[in-house]
Amino acid sequence: MLFCPPLLLLSPSVHAQDMTDAGAQLLDAEGTALLNQHQLAAACPKLEQSFRLKPGIGVLLRLALCQELSGKGASAHAHYLEAEGRARTAGNPQIVQLAQKRAAALASRLSHLRIELAASVEALANVRISLDGAPLEATTWRADMPLDPGSHVIEAEAPGRKRFEKTIVVGDEPQQYAITVTLAPAEVEVEPNAVLEPQPKDTKSSPWTRQRSLALVAGGIGLAGVTAGTFLGLAVGSQMRRARALCENGTSGCPEEALALQDQAHGYSLASTISFSVGTAAILGGVALWLTAPPRPERPLDAQVRVLPIVGSGAAGIQAVGKW
Repeated sequence: MLFCPPLLLLSPSVHAQDMTDAGAQLLDAEGTALLNQHQLAAACPKLEQSFRLKPGIGVLLRLALCQELSGKGASAHAHYLEAEGRARTAGNPQIVQLAQKRAAALASRLSHLRIELAASVEALANVRISLDGAPLEATTWRADMPLDPGSHVIEAEAPGRKRFEKTIVVGDEPQQYAITVTLAPAEVEVEPNAVLEPQPKDTKSSPWTRQRSLALVAGGIGLAGVTAGTFLGLAVGSQMRRARALCENGTSGCPEEALALQDQAHGYSLASTISFSVGTAAILGGVALWLTAPPRPERPLDAQVRVLPIVGSGAAGIQAVGKW
């Protein structure tokens, strides 16, 4: 009979939850120890992460206390109120009373921000306002929002309007701040020194664009390559016939001149193959460039291209000369 320990019968999700709970407990323990040592900069992040992994009233109260001692009264006040709500749901009147008392003690020491909207913004649709990158619900726009000391950025935007941005610096002493969001119409950007002129209705587009000029260059190079390959192929046959004429008994007994002609023919054959390959690829590339080039308003074509084949003794190639 096969016996499986109960732990092995648990699903992966149960194991994952156990690991998450264990991690939250460890972070809570480390954060609480640091809080008791008044190492607030290290304690608060651990308590906050522990609460995210496993929300609980106890760790939430410890996080609020850490933030209060760190001078972040607005964050502490919000967490005390959240702890009060959780305790009320759990039926714990003592925690409810404690959280209410701590929140009330902080309320008079907080700075507040009120966001107002200009009349022109009131009528706009899809207005979005954020505080320090976090979106704000429309219900909070005209309400007093507690703020921690430090720098805060208010941003607003709407379709067809310039983006609004305002930075305020909140001091340690409680103060009331107010800003009014204005969203000016977005301006159409025009390039410097640009001259706008009416275009004739019968303006025709010209096929001569830079890309199609390059297509002609590629096609010319391809044509020259194929032409050079043809000449070199003919040269191969000519050299081999001359070599055979010098040989008395087939390939044996050939003089040095015949062997030299054969080597030259082999070189021409290689050059012919390369020329044909390059020429074919260039022609195909030129066709692709021509077919994919967009038209543009007619203008003089300033591209000048000349393609010349090069064939010589023991060497062959192509040359393109021009400007565009």
